[in-house]
Amino acid sequence: MEQREQYRQLIEQYRTTTLAETEQIFCRSTGKPNSSSQNIALPVINLCEMPNTSTKTRSIIPVQETSQRNFIATHQPSPTSFKSFHRSPTSCQVLGSEESKLKDLNSVENKSSSKNVCVPSSSRLNSSPAPSGHHNINLSSSSALHTPNGGSAKIDWFSPSSPYLCKTFVTDLMNTYGRRERDRKRMLVEEETRARLLKEKRETKDKMLAEMLEKRLHFSTEDDVEVIPELTPEMEDAVKNALIPYPQGEVLAESFNISITRQHMSTLAGLNWLNDEIINYYMELIVQRSKEVDNLPDAHAMNTFFYPKLSTQGYRPIRRWTKKVDIFSKKLIFFPIHLGVHWTLAVADFRSKEITYYDSMGGSNHKCLETIKMYLASEHLDKKKTSYDVSDWKTTNMSPDEIPQQLNGSDCGVFTCTFAEFISRKATLSFTQDDMPLIRLTMIWEILQAKLTR
Repeated sequence: MEQREQYRQLIEQYRTTTLAETEQIFCRSTGKPNSSSQNIALPVINLCEMPNTSTKTRSIIPVQETSQRNFIATHQPSPTSFKSFHRSPTSCQVLGSEESKLKDLNSVENKSSSKNVCVPSSSRLNSSPAPSGHHNINLSSSSALHTPNGGSAKIDWFSPSSPYLCKTFVTDLMNTYGRRERDRKRMLVEEETRARLLKEKRETKDKMLAEMLEKRLHFSTEDDVEVIPELTPEMEDAVKNALIPYPQGEVLAESFNISITRQHMSTLAGLNWLNDEIINYYMELIVQRSKEVDNLPDAHAMNTFFYPKLSTQGYRPIRRWTKKVDIFSKKLIFFPIHLGVHWTLAVADFRSKEITYYDSMGGSNHKCLETIKMYLASEHLDKKKTSYDVSDWKTTNMSPDEIPQQLNGSDCGVFTCTFAEFISRKATLSFTQDDMPLIRLTMIWEILQAKLTR
């Protein structure tokens, strides 16, 4: 805006100067120059008294102030005479000659401090105040141009090469500022494209994460989801009473040669880890139900201490653990696996000849599967006195997207018991981490009643 205002003022100044010249009035005041503005007052001079312009350079004879007023009042040029004068070759010569004299006079004024100034024709102009009603006009032909990059350059405004007077000024101005506008639009398009790509990338990432979580949590359709039944008020009262910690040694349930005390039952409260007694007792409840319900596969569960001893000491220390049961007559064998601070489950299915490993934290255990396979061969040879071919048995580690996964570090024992309970009745593994609090309370009630509710 500052450059535009400067340009407008220069054009007005140029027009004023041109009109003053074409009015046939050329006079100048030789007063002391103004150091702050460099403005020069132009008094009226009589062009009619000037000799023929075709001769060599002439002197400019100033007219006294009173004569100037009379001359202006009686010799105002008409528009027609103004146009004809402007088109006359002679008048153009006069204008050009007088313009050069003004420039010479301007240079002389800068060097002289006297009131009388010498002109090229050796004539002198007497000092005279500016006529009343006339404005000071800045005839300085150079000024500072503020460039777009913040710098400045000297510009001769009256030169034909001046950027403000050339024919292509408007075009150049539009190209300069139009390029900036195009650059801004280009940057805007680039930022919009970048934002769109980032949004698409974020949406794709969120979609992939949602799919991973869905597989991890093993979401099922409404038809496959099994609703865990809520406890009745009577059941809730019994459960609350069982969770009273004292006296710790009081036996609350006793079956399958296993005694469950208040201390053992407290492991089912909150986020406590389950101990061996609770898991062994619950596994026996599963085996008992398989014997009582006709349409369920016959099952057997190994003790929680079975696998640690088998994996560390081999078959011989545990060969008598199954002297009263023929495991080869069963359909399912459950192996609770304790890995120090984590519970998992291995299941041997004699119907499909497959050993499957279930880990609620997504782990795999090929060593465990191979150990159980070799145990089956050793058990058959010890009890049946014949070799047992296990080469056609399949071992499988269930992946996290195939089975429910726990979202904390304390529910692995509950997940292990629930895996066995669902598998023993051929139910879809549709439970989730959200079901764990209710399943814990249900297990307490089932242990107290020595019977599963489902």
